[in-house]
Amino acid sequence: MLFGKKPGYDPDYDLKLEESLAENKYPAEKMAAARAAEHTSLCAQVCTPEVWDKYKDVVSSGPAKWTLARAINTGVMYPDSFVGCHAGDRESYDDFKDFFYPVIEKYHTGFSMKEGSPPQGTPSERMDPARITVDLSDSAKGKIASTRIRIARNLSMFPLNPGGSRESREQVAGLMAKVYARIPADSDLAGEFFLHTDISEAKRQELIDDHFLFRGKDRMQAASGYHQYWPHGRGVYLNRAKTFINWVNEGDHLRIISMEMGGDVKAVFERLSAGAKVIEEGV
Repeated sequence: MLFGKKPGYDPDYDLKLEESLAENKYPAEKMAAARAAEHTSLCAQVCTPEVWDKYKDVVSSGPAKWTLARAINTGVMYPDSFVGCHAGDRESYDDFKDFFYPVIEKYHTGFSMKEGSPPQGTPSERMDPARITVDLSDSAKGKIASTRIRIARNLSMFPLNPGGSRESREQVAGLMAKVYARIPADSDLAGEFFLHTDISEAKRQELIDDHFLFRGKDRMQAASGYHQYWPHGRGVYLNRAKTFINWVNEGDHLRIISMEMGGDVKAVFERLSAGAKVIEEGV
């Protein structure tokens, strides 16, 4: 079963390197056109011929063995993208720092990769709901139809998904299955993990129709490598109330989502924080 992917080459799912990049050559004409256009991706702004020459033969020191050609493929193929580049592993950011650092600084205006902003405490400690000292008024809550808060997490022991393999994706999913299985049955977070490759077509369509299950199918993400080996290792975790949802290997390793009808933003964040802590401790 391909679960939405067309047989053979499907640009919505399959990775294909742009012709010049496939030969490890700088796509000079396309990059010049991108820089002359009304919109220029961050990738095209930063990846000058000088940057390319510095890194064209470099391979990342991490498990993805990433290259600059792979990093910029999305931006070259789709110049209307905003960022247009991807890292294949955490080491890529430093191994190609004269490319990735400026991209990050352009995206996060005012942030300095040299000075940094060292985080204090663990991720779950930084998401402590007790740090929120104000509440929305009843009037404000009454104006909110629904509330949804989400965070993304990637696991340091695996390559990032653009540089991942079928095996690494399945290992992420297998690890998360064990984490979910250890959530106490009486917890509000307890629920069921559905893998794309294990569920029936009827259940899959039900989850998609209810907007709980992702379908992939994105050309820009496909050009990065996000959708390689589709649908293996992909799935969704739902608690019983369907207010705590995890997307596994949709793009990042984890998209952790808390949502409910109404405007109780603090309650939604408290659930998100509790779920993130369970995952952090379980991993």
